[in-house]
Amino acid sequence: MGQGQITVQVPDRQRYRAWIATDFPPLPFTALEARGPDLVLNAPTPLVGERVLVWNLDTGNLAVRDRSLIAGVWTVLQEDFARVATVSVRLPAAEGVAVVRSGAFRQELRLRPQDAGVGRFYGVPLGTLHLEFTPAGGTPVRGAFELQRDRSEPEPLLVLTAGRSAASDVFAWAFTLGAAALFSAVGWWAYRRLRPAPKVAVSAPQPCLVTADGKLVLPEGTSVLGRSADADLPLPDEPTLSRKHAEVVRQGGKVTVKDLGSKNGTFVNGVAASDPITLHNGDEVRLGAWTARFMSAEP
Repeated sequence: MGQGQITVQVPDRQRYRAWIATDFPPLPFTALEARGPDLVLNAPTPLVGERVLVWNLDTGNLAVRDRSLIAGVWTVLQEDFARVATVSVRLPAAEGVAVVRSGAFRQELRLRPQDAGVGRFYGVPLGTLHLEFTPAGGTPVRGAFELQRDRSEPEPLLVLTAGRSAASDVFAWAFTLGAAALFSAVGWWAYRRLRPAPKVAVSAPQPCLVTADGKLVLPEGTSVLGRSADADLPLPDEPTLSRKHAEVVRQGGKVTVKDLGSKNGTFVNGVAASDPITLHNGDEVRLGAWTARFMSAEP
């Protein structure tokens, strides 16, 4: 192993990406990908708080270790994957502030009107997750979810609906004080049993292409991406794209992309898509100079 390098030894030959960072940002496009057994990261002079992150693209789980604890080689075990790399949330209003908590972990997300109530959290610990959303000018809504290590979708999608709020909790507490004086213990027990619980649900994920400027949700069926305003998914401000640049086909959870004879080409993880290529969660898709990350669940 050369100087200034860290070797990450993964436990199997599933798809992995690894990188060094000080936080849990979206996956950088420069992250190293391999199917094992080793990923060798360039490791210049360490910064305070730097961590090595390893993302299993097939399970969606994430392993994290302080760089200061790695002496050149990190042999990653299955139990090290104690986080979920990306968690999508769908919230009951288009704009507001969402906060997730799990033990000492806390992460905040501010949604703008154009986000349409959909967002994403990163590096969330497995186990019970508490989600609170405060819509702009509204009352907080809360819910609890369980993030399992073994699950059907690499990126879980959590849906919170306006079934319980902080205001309703305050009302319930005031009612409790009055009930103590006016009703028997049986009456209070009945009230507690009948009070509605938070409404939480999990809906089907929506595949999309994510960039630093936003996202393109991929509809069911065949869509054409291109610079033309007549394209199904138009990108008029991208001069390196052809008018009809690439074709994306979505059939349920399967999504493929194919170049349509464009001038500057279509690539998936650096491979030319002259024939249809099936996209997997986290794949890099490049049309000309326009680059996006494919996500199997809408961020």
